[in-house]
Amino acid sequence: MIPKPEATELSRDRILGISLCLEGASLRIECAACKEVFDSLQSTMGGVPMGDHVCPQCKHRHTSDPQSYNTILTAYFEDCTTSRAAAFNAEAMRVATSWHQSEPWRSTLEYKGIDLGSPTEREIVSYFNCAFIVRKPGSKR
Repeated sequence: MIPKPEATELSRDRILGISLCLEGASLRIECAACKEVFDSLQSTMGGVPMGDHVCPQCKHRHTSDPQSYNTILTAYFEDCTTSRAAAFNAEAMRVATSWHQSEPWRSTLEYKGIDLGSPTEREIVSYFNCAFIVRKPGSKR
C-alpha cells in the first residue's frame, strides 16, 4: 500500500474563493506546503464533505471535516441552519412552481396546449436555492 502524502486540515485562510455547483462547492485553495493556488471540487453527500483536496504541484493533501467545512462556508455565505435551509428550499420551490404560471411566460411556454414550464420546476430549484443563500464576503442582507 502506498502511503498518502502528509495532510493539513483545510482552513479559512487557505481558501481564496468558493463557488457553489450542483455537486458541492468549487474551492480555490492556496497549498499550505508550496503556496500553489489550485481549484478543487468539494463534493458533498447530504451536506457532509467527501474527499480530500490534493495540490497538483506537490501532492500535499488538504482535508476537511463537517465542522471546518461549515466554518469555511459561513465565511462566504450566511450561516445556514437546517431550519433556514428548509425555508430557503420552500421559497425556491414556491418560485420554481409559479414563475411559469404568469404571462408572458405561460403563453410563451405553451406548445399545442402542452405546458412546457412545469417540467422545469424540479430542475431549477437548486439554482434558486443558490441565488437565495449566496452572498459576497462582507455584504449585508
